[in-house]
Amino acid sequence: MAEVEVIMDESNTKVECTVVGVDDYGFLRVRRHDTAEVTTLCPDGNSFDMMQNQILPKLKRKT
Repeated sequence: MAEVEVIMDESNTKVECTVVGVDDYGFLRVRRHDTAEVTTLCPDGNSFDMMQNQILPKLKRKT
């Protein structure tokens, strides 16, 4: 199982997680180290940085 950092919502808080698999729809499931909560990461434009083991949110451009 892979250890990753998930950057949470607009607060940019980094949370240490362990990848535990995929859900019924193929979305990545992770377990938070701080709360042991298992959550699904939805495909909203996030990307995985393999060099830093981080899941990064999509950057929104100001128009």
